[in-house]
Amino acid sequence: HAGSQGHQARMLHRTIFFIDPVDKPWQPHYCALQQMLHRTKPEIAMNTKDMMNSYTEMSDKAMSQMNALGEMNLKAAETLVNRQMDVMNLFMEQGVRMMKLATESKGYTEFYQGQVEMTKDMGERLMTESKANMQLANDLRDDYRGWFDTAMTEAKDSSAAVRDAVTA
Repeated sequence: HAGSQGHQARMLHRTIFFIDPVDKPWQPHYCALQQMLHRTKPEIAMNTKDMMNSYTEMSDKAMSQMNALGEMNLKAAETLVNRQMDVMNLFMEQGVRMMKLATESKGYTEFYQGQVEMTKDMGERLMTESKANMQLANDLRDDYRGWFDTAMTEAKDSSAAVRDAVTA
């Protein structure tokens, strides 16, 4: 069953190199790095050193981008946790003020007026916090968009370098 073994080898090759195994056998697709390796003409073949240098450079850029993403995620998490702690402290402060008001009020009217004042103050402070959080969300969005744009530019550059090496 030589034909069956050849078909199995093609299917295995396609699976290993992340190529859709349902592709038609007469429409072979190879990833660019595989094309670099399979060149038959010595004058245009990419040597192993050049191929490994290209691969190393692409890997270094990818790792650099992933490290930058990790740093951004860490910074975002730290900032968000700090913001949450600020809001929790605000509520704790509000609770202390409420207890103090309840124990020091001389009557219902004074207690009620104190609650109204505290509610107004808390509303204003929460609005300020909300605006600060929206600004933080906008800043994070801009940071992630910048990271994504940089990553896409580097990916396109790497892809172009591999394509140029393959088609040279």
